[in-house]
Amino acid sequence: MVWGWNSRTPKGSIIIGGQEVAQTLMCVHCGHHWIPVHGSGATRGFCRNCMGPTCGHQVCDTCFPYEKQIEAFEQGKLRVLR
Repeated sequence: MVWGWNSRTPKGSIIIGGQEVAQTLMCVHCGHHWIPVHGSGATRGFCRNCMGPTCGHQVCDTCFPYEKQIEAFEQGKLRVLR
């Protein structure tokens, strides 16, 4: 699969009937996966602190990396993962 000029490393795959049909990107702030479609008009972002793509949802505008959310949840400092 060709990723174009703003390529990011794929973080997941969609497999149907044993065949890979698409690769996905993952938001570094919430863990949401999506299939990147060039020219779709979907607004996505990029966190310069985490150096990774974001899903474009408003809660992901502030930098709170998903890995740190999981750690805070495990330590009891966070009640719900966003």
